[in-house]
Amino acid sequence: MRALHGASQGAWLAVVVLIGLNLRPFLTGIGPLVASIRSSTGLDYRGIAWLTLLPMLLMGVAAFFAPSLLRVLGARVTILGTLVLLGLGSALRGVAPGGGTLIATAALCGLGVALIQSAFPGLIKREFRDHVAPVTGLYSATLMGGGALGAQLTPLVSDWSGSWRQALAWWSVPVALALVLAWRVLPRHEAPVTGAAPSAALLRRPRTWLLMICFGLVNGGWFAMTLVVALDHLPDHERAGALSALMQGGGFLLAALSPWLVAVLYDATGSFGAGWTMHLAFVTLVFGLTARLAPSRYAVVMAATNKPAAARPR
Repeated sequence: MRALHGASQGAWLAVVVLIGLNLRPFLTGIGPLVASIRSSTGLDYRGIAWLTLLPMLLMGVAAFFAPSLLRVLGARVTILGTLVLLGLGSALRGVAPGGGTLIATAALCGLGVALIQSAFPGLIKREFRDHVAPVTGLYSATLMGGGALGAQLTPLVSDWSGSWRQALAWWSVPVALALVLAWRVLPRHEAPVTGAAPSAALLRRPRTWLLMICFGLVNGGWFAMTLVVALDHLPDHERAGALSALMQGGGFLLAALSPWLVAVLYDATGSFGAGWTMHLAFVTLVFGLTARLAPSRYAVVMAATNKPAAARPR
């Protein structure tokens, strides 16, 4: 595998990994700390929802003008600038006095992530034109891995530091590391592209809207719904938060395997058909498993956590 520009392939892959790991912790770190955030800021559940809803809205809106920005500024300036936004938003969480300010930091982080994840796949295709599938799979896996780290490490840092604000602000440190590495690796001499951006022409194609619908229907509400289901299992907020963190951590680690499996199947078959079949099997499996999540069983199942394994209901 060889990258297009002067930096070594190892350096480029390190950029892919480090940036990918930084794009989800600011979202997944919120769930385990909901009780602490509510008691400190006075935010109700609607306010808490904005900490994830607003960034996701920005990810959608920013995607429409990100191609134009990328063409004018170039990949280097766009990616470095968005990392600055993400790092600044994360750092400001350490001093956020109230709920409104915390929501503003979520917007800042969300805008940074929205722009960088719109630009990054194209950069991967440019630098790894002969290995797009495996490198994109690696990038997707790091997104999932970063989400798992956010869910698992944030409550640990909160316990260690005694401050949920510091636990959220700590994620500015790996963002700074990604910024330094990207500064060194991304090509400095890259002429901005002028002329009309492709977005307007693409929006006139039915295939663009088909892709939007598929992406939106698969992702819409699922993350938030599973968080609510996990939190609903236990009345005690600390145990519910711990359950949510474990669900996200294990779930993201499991999800991180999927892009790698798709890449393996693509290499073996030369087609994404096997990958689609694999995901159809996953959907069918989850459809059956969710039948076990009946609310009437929550108390029975969670009350059995201290019983011997053989005696526990599932």
